[in-house]
Amino acid sequence: MSLHKSKRFDPRYAVTAAGVAVVYFGAAKFAAFPFIMWAAVRFGQREAASAAFLISGFAVWGAINDRGPFATGSLDERLILLDVFVAATVTTALTLGAVTSERKQAEQEGLPATLEVSDDGVGMPRRASQTA
Repeated sequence: MSLHKSKRFDPRYAVTAAGVAVVYFGAAKFAAFPFIMWAAVRFGQREAASAAFLISGFAVWGAINDRGPFATGSLDERLILLDVFVAATVTTALTLGAVTSERKQAEQEGLPATLEVSDDGVGMPRRASQTA
């Protein structure tokens, strides 16, 4: 019995590579968002953070080396735009990843995905005994 995993194609790498290619070669600054959102919803927080890190890293490299969508303007202008891009990318990835991870955990624990809003406006999960 081998201890090594089989070397099968993993779609996470394709999504990350596509997002990096969009940031590096594309003219639209925020065209990588669908890839990051897909990674967050499909895989969870760890993979979404990894995708955001890689895409942000390539965007930083491109801005410094006059490549990609952050190649216009002075270096200060590029880095300010890049700061906004990285903040939006990481916030989106981590928020969607956290929601996805919490939902998967709730499903594993048997909690319903719906909430019942009480009179004070607080959402509480409905228990199986309350729904009957």
